[in-house]
Amino acid sequence: MLRLLFAFATCLTFGVYGQQQYSYSFSGTVENSIGLEAKIQQIEGINSCKIRYKEEHNSGEILLDIQPYTKQKEGENPDVLIQLKKLITDSGLTPVELIEIKL
Repeated sequence: MLRLLFAFATCLTFGVYGQQQYSYSFSGTVENSIGLEAKIQQIEGINSCKIRYKEEHNSGEILLDIQPYTKQKEGENPDVLIQLKKLITDSGLTPVELIEIKL
């Protein structure tokens, strides 16, 4: 019984702490937030994302759950935050601030 409890606690710890959460604010007009969410979720390493957009202020934020960064091959740029910033700018938006959310 004690081993089962320990195994459950270990899985819970890695499940919660095995990812990082960020908030990335932006400014600009979003034509299709669902399409932008779909593009963001196609980036490898992003577990989930949610866009909050306020039309009256032409600004919003992207809430992200990502896997921790690990370098894979020399010359590759797998950092999801760099890829996300490029996607934001390619969509005609201006990245404002990136904040890591600590639990």
